[in-house]
Amino acid sequence: MRKERWGIGASSVAALVSACAGTASANLTTVHAPAAGEQSQYQILSHVYGGTFNGAAGYSAPSYTNGTVTATRVADFFLAGGVPVPGTDLHLVDVPAPGNTDQQWVDGIALASAEAKFAAYSQKFGYKDVGSYVNLFDVTGSQYAVSGDASHQFSMGVPWNWARSGQGGIFYSQQLANQDKSDHMVTYQITGLAGLRPGRDSVDAVLGGPARFIHQRLLGP
Repeated sequence: MRKERWGIGASSVAALVSACAGTASANLTTVHAPAAGEQSQYQILSHVYGGTFNGAAGYSAPSYTNGTVTATRVADFFLAGGVPVPGTDLHLVDVPAPGNTDQQWVDGIALASAEAKFAAYSQKFGYKDVGSYVNLFDVTGSQYAVSGDASHQFSMGVPWNWARSGQGGIFYSQQLANQDKSDHMVTYQITGLAGLRPGRDSVDAVLGGPARFIHQRLLGP
């Protein structure tokens, strides 16, 4: 799976997207191994936050840590009568709460930046609310030598999906909005970073699809 890493913030959360199939544990989508020559999500976390995030628990582990900073998965779905369904919207300005999933987001000012790109396809990052896809920026460069960032203030109370566009089509954070009805986003709550206000964490997100992956860092007030 090709990967692009995005950073998005308000609470500090990181989202990563790889392919999915089945569940690694309750409410978590399975993350597959990277393609030959590409970096795993815990290797990317190590590059972004420093130290070494231990990947011994595998690609679908519920958390990784370098001993100081910890990346904890945000739920991808919940089960209702044995059927996976989205949970409540994830508030960009708050830490993830019980019942939240990373499929749909709401409220806040997002500061988004590309942190890594392991893909030959062109990459764009944006969102979709009540209208069509809105592009925030294009990603340039490759591997860890990438650029692309933007800030955006969302309307209060209006939910949105994060989205990756470019070659290969558009992939959304909301599973059922994707043409293949698969989950294409993995989100980590980042704790232990110096300088964050009490009660505020960071979010790391990866959003992508077959043969493409963007790792983004999402930050906010």
